[in-house]
Amino acid sequence: MEATAEQLAAMSGPESLGPLSYTLAMAKLNLTAATYKVRDVWAGTSNGTAAGSLRLSVPPYDSAFVTLSPV
Repeated sequence: MEATAEQLAAMSGPESLGPLSYTLAMAKLNLTAATYKVRDVWAGTSNGTAAGSLRLSVPPYDSAFVTLSPV
């Protein structure tokens, strides 16, 4: 079976005076693999792995866009 990537976007709006921190529980999105490779789509970089949850920090008026691929 071929592995698929899941995508996640997070945004910060004008009500934010500083970076917003998000903690995403993989189980809430029905992501069941033990570990995922994290790739920052905007920066084009690989950002290691995440297991169980993923923490993102999004600056004001900005966004984050990552893909999660099962390891």
